Amino acid sequence: MKEQEMTHRQLAEAIIDQHNAMTLAIVDGEGFPWLAPVYYVHKDFHFYFFSDPASRHASVLSLTEEDQSVPASAAIYNDPDDYRHIRGLQMKGCLKRVTGRGDRARVMTAFGLRFSFFARFLQEPRLLKSLQKNELYQFSAQELWITDNSRLGFGRRASFQP
Repeated sequence: MKEQEMTHRQLAEAIIDQHNAMTLAIVDGEGFPWLAPVYYVHKDFHFYFFSDPASRHASVLSLTEEDQSVPASAAIYNDPDDYRHIRGLQMKGCLKRVTGRGDRARVMTAFGLRFSFFARFLQEPRLLKSLQKNELYQFSAQELWITDNSRLGFGRRASFQP
């Protein structure tokens, strides 16, 4: 399919697939904004990542009931040398902890398939111990804004809701 024929959804999926990390934004328990880069795997605009529950971006969930989510934002973007090649996503959604063992196993398998370095976390005792203390989180995008200066033009964005 030619890039000109891509729908906004397909363009967003292409950007997501071309990147490995996103910047997650939350408001912490003291009311201050906080950003954190995280590696992710994804399915249907749900992004999964592991993090220490004591980290600022994850600890905000300790202020909620067990299965509740908190508002969050995320961005995925490239780092070009030329403004004409800026391409990325800004997303509004919610963040929650994922507690199912089956979900954790599926995401760990997906991480292993996507990231060659992940095998080290399963083989090296120090890294495995670190991974075991981390919890699984899900950012679910509810609204996406696409920037693609080469396709949409400078300063123009497209949006959609998955």
